[in-house]
Amino acid sequence: MKTASPFQLISAALLRTVSFPIRRALQFRIQRRMKRAQVLHVELTPQNIHHWRVGTPHWEGLRSIGTCDHIGTIWITIKVPPLGWSSIWSFRKLLLELKGAGKRLLVLIESSDARAIGMAACADKIWLQDGVELFWSGIGGRHNFYGAVLERYGIQADVVAAGAFKSFGEQFTRTEPSEANRTQLLELYDSLYQVLLENISSDSQLDTARLDAVLRDSPISVERLQESGLIEGNGNAFEIRERIQEYTSRKVKPIPFVQYLNAKRWVKWWTWGRVGTTIAVLHLDGSIVDFEQDQQGIVADRVVKQLEQFMEMPRIEGVVLKINSPGGSAVASDRIATAIEKLKQNKKVVAYMENVAASGGYYISAVTDWIWASPQTITGSIGVVGGKLVVGQALRDQGVQGHILNVGGDSSFMDYWSPFSDEQRSRFREFLSRTYHREAPPSRSQLHEIEEGHLWRQCNSYTSPCPTTCKCTSWSSMSSRAQD
Repeated sequence: MKTASPFQLISAALLRTVSFPIRRALQFRIQRRMKRAQVLHVELTPQNIHHWRVGTPHWEGLRSIGTCDHIGTIWITIKVPPLGWSSIWSFRKLLLELKGAGKRLLVLIESSDARAIGMAACADKIWLQDGVELFWSGIGGRHNFYGAVLERYGIQADVVAAGAFKSFGEQFTRTEPSEANRTQLLELYDSLYQVLLENISSDSQLDTARLDAVLRDSPISVERLQESGLIEGNGNAFEIRERIQEYTSRKVKPIPFVQYLNAKRWVKWWTWGRVGTTIAVLHLDGSIVDFEQDQQGIVADRVVKQLEQFMEMPRIEGVVLKINSPGGSAVASDRIATAIEKLKQNKKVVAYMENVAASGGYYISAVTDWIWASPQTITGSIGVVGGKLVVGQALRDQGVQGHILNVGGDSSFMDYWSPFSDEQRSRFREFLSRTYHREAPPSRSQLHEIEEGHLWRQCNSYTSPCPTTCKCTSWSSMSSRAQD
């Protein structure tokens, strides 16, 4: 940790002296307003739902209410649930934390998405908007396979994979999922569903078998939800406001969360003269690609440059990588992983896997000092796949004639006219195998699991105990994005 120089300490003291009166006045105004209202109104809308992720200002702002003595009731209106199963689980944990701090939670669900119950079942009172019924279609997805269609038009997907469960490419070569792919998908969906049932059951004291029966009876009426004890009844925003006054025994006007958040931002802005180290948070969202060239997602060139800048910033003591990615380029993933290894030489690096951290997303997580994931984070898909679409037959059927003229190489190797020969496929499979084994991530047996299975540490000695004090979700002192 770098020690501040005398000049820096004196400058910081002067800045704190100048900013303190204004900051204190703002804090006093917030406290006075909150003491008068005692109720905070939070809305999850399509416009702001992308802000409701772990570590964002919205998230930390709501979390800070747990230590605010002036707010006793939190009214939450859910117009749309958070995006992704991990976000649903994390928001539920945040509500449980607030409830544990003694806050009364009142929820109005205006969405027909039954996942809203999964995140809000712990609330003291839940109402469903007049005219709304909950729809639940289970957890799963439609998986289309184009093998027969491509064959009909004379197109062949020549795909080679390294890794038994690396299923990408099957959709272009088969008419149905392989047994390995079917097994992993069903186990994934079942795991997500069981966690959801257990969470709602724990929060509502409703038996999982009965809860399963309620969810399968979709669309679920207000009467059915009320009978099962999941909700208080139906209503609207005007009625809920009146009921809040009954619960608080006084006529109040709830403070909109956005006003509270803006006031907190002003207080933070006037907090001058901070000295010491900080934690950087790097958001990695989307597919992993190699080069800039107007690419969206996690661009290796951009991420590696940012990690190199962190190496040269002595005030940054550690880095949290917030990863939400289905994977992508193996070479780009390896470049990012190598930069992380370099960064680890003098700084701590933690991976926080959000809704999805699969394939390359898991690859770059595996080289960090710690991995944090929720029970509903989707990870895995370890393997490498590659190939080409062969359209030669389709072109010949249209009268197109192609001829290869080549000197000094094998130009038909990745040519789209013909599939791999046996010798070419053998060479390509060896290339994928070398990529797959080049930097194999640690197996699950190499990960020491603690804190209910949500916080992992990669240990040099797996017999040594791991500390349980790391809370990377609170490391949000500094935010740097990997994409514009």
